[in-house]
Amino acid sequence: FLPIGAAVYFWGVMQVGWVAVFYYVSGRWLLGISGRGMVFYLLLLLTSFPLLHNFKWGQVSVLVTLGIALAFVYHQQGRSVLGGVVLALVTGIKYYPGLFVVYFLIRRDWRLLIAFGAGLVGFYYLLPAALLGPSDWWYFERAAVDSLPGATLLLDDFNTQYFPHVINRLGFPLGYRLSESTVGILRFVGILVFLANSGIAWWLQQREVAHKVALSATVLLLSLPFIIQTSWPHYFVYLPFCQVALWLEISAAKTSIWTLRLLRMPLLFSVVITNAYFFALLPSWRLYNGMGLLWLGDVALLCALYGLVVVFRKSDRPEGNLYIDTP
Repeated sequence: FLPIGAAVYFWGVMQVGWVAVFYYVSGRWLLGISGRGMVFYLLLLLTSFPLLHNFKWGQVSVLVTLGIALAFVYHQQGRSVLGGVVLALVTGIKYYPGLFVVYFLIRRDWRLLIAFGAGLVGFYYLLPAALLGPSDWWYFERAAVDSLPGATLLLDDFNTQYFPHVINRLGFPLGYRLSESTVGILRFVGILVFLANSGIAWWLQQREVAHKVALSATVLLLSLPFIIQTSWPHYFVYLPFCQVALWLEISAAKTSIWTLRLLRMPLLFSVVITNAYFFALLPSWRLYNGMGLLWLGDVALLCALYGLVVVFRKSDRPEGNLYIDTP
């Protein structure tokens, strides 16, 4: 309804608004931080390369990630119906937010799941069919599915941060390219990573963890580049949230100072290489994206999270055997 120039400015204002809402929702409600913590989170978020990439290309990743965060928040607040509707809305925009129903299945939040199903019917079919007509809606969806890029088409794309694609590109300097069967194996490994991380999300529900909901969201968000074939750089706008969530949980862990330092090393590595200032140091965006540095930043956070799980497991064990002397 707007001229292109006005539409661009309008979209830019919407993007700024979504970032502001995501910052507050994820920082105050999910992470529970305030004061200096919020200032640090703001600096981390605004200098994140994926966020600037989202602005550069006018993408919807901030909106989609905001919807995912709101689903977790509304679930935590007992407003399950609203959480399900919001998750359905962003799943109608991009398919992958639907993966987060795994968490709500673990939590057995049936109200949220029913609202999600009903909302998906409304946003994905009823609303567009009412505007386009049922037959045109069906034609559009068929065309959209047929136009989805295949795994081989994206294999050499320098932008995608999908696990097998990054591994394939790392072999380019050696003149090596993954075979179709190897790509299939790596895709299967990626699915296993997602299943393992879903298991961690389930296991976290059995523990008294300071930031249980935020950490559960983190482990599922970090799974995305292992199962989403596109995984463009702007998808990773969730990284600052995950970095802060892990920092808070590591800082609260009851373990030795050396273990804490070890856990923080991959976390700090992730913060550095996913920052826009580090991106600006490299001579080319093709080098940055081609090396899969955002994927490596994601993997570094997973390493810190897995180390944190090991710390949790050790804290569950009794401190050795107790021998009581009797007279």
